[in-house]
Amino acid sequence: MGFAEDIAAQIAGSRASNGGNFIRDGRGVLVIKKISIEKLYEGQTFIAELCVVESAPSGEKDEKGQEIQPNPVGSTVSFIQQLEKRPQTAFGNTKAFLLAAAEEDEDNITSEEFKAFLDDAKGSKQALRGKLVSYETRRKWTKDKSKLLTLPVFRAYPQTAEDIAARRAAIEASPGMAVTA
Repeated sequence: MGFAEDIAAQIAGSRASNGGNFIRDGRGVLVIKKISIEKLYEGQTFIAELCVVESAPSGEKDEKGQEIQPNPVGSTVSFIQQLEKRPQTAFGNTKAFLLAAAEEDEDNITSEEFKAFLDDAKGSKQALRGKLVSYETRRKWTKDKSKLLTLPVFRAYPQTAEDIAARRAAIEASPGMAVTA
């Protein structure tokens, strides 16, 4: 395959976007569609592709004083952590997300168990596909005060194995469709 065909294949296999759809200010519940770790232009990157199943405004306002609307129910969002570019925060943020999704406490899982769990979560098993995780955002300025960040905090969301299996089947049957709780 030539260079042009390789580029065409990569473009054809990608999702159309305008630079990603990140989690906006708000609170709600997300369903996990896919977990991956990919080598991107900034190095190894953790990516959780999620679908919004519940959302509510946080009360935060934009620069014009208007209330910021959360991502709408049914929309797809991504939680991305640049593991090589921002190791001081990315590893802990990734672990916090994964533990919340697994409804697991950090003190109850060994390092070896976590490594095996991560392999199952990001590998062909996609062990977390169909799981719900709740979120609430908070705002924080960068260290140099140049940018106000919207940071999600994830928490476990109690759910039954039957509900997870049903959501997982729906995602696998129609990967591009919205998923409900």
